[in-house]
Amino acid sequence: MSADLSNLPPFLLGVAVGCALTSVIYRFLLHPAPAPSAKEPGPLPPSLPAPTAPPANSPYAVLSSTLAFLSTPAFTSPPSTSTPVIEYRTPQSLKAILTGSSFSLSCPPLSSSPSGPAQLSSLLRLFHSLSVDTSHPLFVNQLISSLDPVSLAAELLSASLNASGYTYEIAPVASLVEEEVLKKLGGRIGWKIGDDADGLMLPGGSISNIMSLHCARHHLHPSSLLSGNAALPPNPAAFCSADAHYSFTKAMSLIGLGRENLVLVPTDHSGRMVGAALRDSVQAAIKAGRTPFYVAATSGTTVRGAFDDLASIRAVADEYKMWMHVDGAWGGNAVFSDRADVASLLDGVHLADSFTVNPHKMLGCPLQTTCFLSRHRNVLHKTNSSAAGYLFDERKADSHLDMGDQTFQCGRKTDCFKLWALWRYHGTSGLGDRVERLADSLSLFSRFIDAHPAFELACAPCKFNVNFFFLPRRLRDLWPAEQRRRKDLNAEGGIVVPEGVESELDDVHVELHKRMQSAGAALVPFQPIGCQKCLVFRVVLCGESKVWGAADIQRLAEIMLKHGNEL
Repeated sequence: MSADLSNLPPFLLGVAVGCALTSVIYRFLLHPAPAPSAKEPGPLPPSLPAPTAPPANSPYAVLSSTLAFLSTPAFTSPPSTSTPVIEYRTPQSLKAILTGSSFSLSCPPLSSSPSGPAQLSSLLRLFHSLSVDTSHPLFVNQLISSLDPVSLAAELLSASLNASGYTYEIAPVASLVEEEVLKKLGGRIGWKIGDDADGLMLPGGSISNIMSLHCARHHLHPSSLLSGNAALPPNPAAFCSADAHYSFTKAMSLIGLGRENLVLVPTDHSGRMVGAALRDSVQAAIKAGRTPFYVAATSGTTVRGAFDDLASIRAVADEYKMWMHVDGAWGGNAVFSDRADVASLLDGVHLADSFTVNPHKMLGCPLQTTCFLSRHRNVLHKTNSSAAGYLFDERKADSHLDMGDQTFQCGRKTDCFKLWALWRYHGTSGLGDRVERLADSLSLFSRFIDAHPAFELACAPCKFNVNFFFLPRRLRDLWPAEQRRRKDLNAEGGIVVPEGVESELDDVHVELHKRMQSAGAALVPFQPIGCQKCLVFRVVLCGESKVWGAADIQRLAEIMLKHGNEL
């Protein structure tokens, strides 16, 4: 009788699939069934094979033990703000623990010991216990999220297949799944992937931004494919917001155009790049002897969370014949929402030449899950194909589904499974709801910060980012409440901070961060921001376990007051 998994909650469903996967791997890799005689495969089996425990001295025992650990309450129970984000240790003390646990690769190989599998399983559990709990509600240190268990189960499947997603020949299911995911995502912004548009899964937002520059160069100057940058006009210039991701700076070096040819466009008082400022920067660059060819807009800047004005940027891009890319690695996840206040953040995205989004940031996919889309059909293949005959050959069956020649990579993880499983399980409305509830949680948090005497908003909050100051008792006396209530703003849109307070805040924020980290209570990053001269704390929320309620917010405030009130 087959088990009914339909009523399991997502976490237990993911674990159930993972545990069953162990049995499947052991059963079919160690004891494969004879090849079927029929030319066409029969129907799918009605249920998974009965679990078969691997021998205790088998390396598969390590896999079985680790998956069993991932099904324990320590992993499956919803994280609580009362538990630590990390049991913090210095590098010296951490190395001492690991060394005392046979961590060193100079130790005898565990495979030569009867207890080797059990010892290695124990070490892997130790690694887990000593690591940061990124699913913790008060881990808000980076733009990565608590794992969605369904997506994690798909990641386990993908890893177990160990196939590279470059050809249909080696990854038939992944090829069709990637095609389906990209078509569905393209449809969300009005593009028909495979018909009049293009797309590919890439390993991260930084690689996607590099790819956008690479495609822009070839699309506008096709002879650069053979002649390189010598085929480009003099001093080709790219433009992006002053608050754009640092990967654009690195990308300019990588593709040989040079960092000095990346022009940083000033933002407005909301942290956005708008068309008027871009036009001014383009005209100044032309006067300086540069040739504009590319502009990167950002939908959700890393610190402030601003969304650039896409329609006005498109108008300037058309005027000067520039490729327009939208880096939506963070805020591009709004593409899954149909709620007006969220969906409108991406107004004009369909006008872009290329677009990227990272579901591993906000939605809970495992790192790395990134989609790159372009409205130019076959641009990826035209830009990247080398027609390596030992791998890509049109005479192979179904070679039109070979995706590997569309990128500068060779080996490709089958990342599509993670997003497909997440989307198939939760549906578009479920993913949209997740994004919307994170935005609503941050709205609640920003109102709390605005009303609490120990905190002050550094600037107007954006939909997915809140930046604020923590004020120890002594600094509250230097910045009276009546003065703070006026909300005087500087030219960049940040609240005006008294000089005596401003000069102290960097040290306060750095020390408070260290104290919270040392206590393992919370990880909240201090960061520079364009509208302030001093550091701010930034809160972003990613994944299902980061949907905050009043109790979570109150708990963070208590922790910050406990460790920082007397600084």
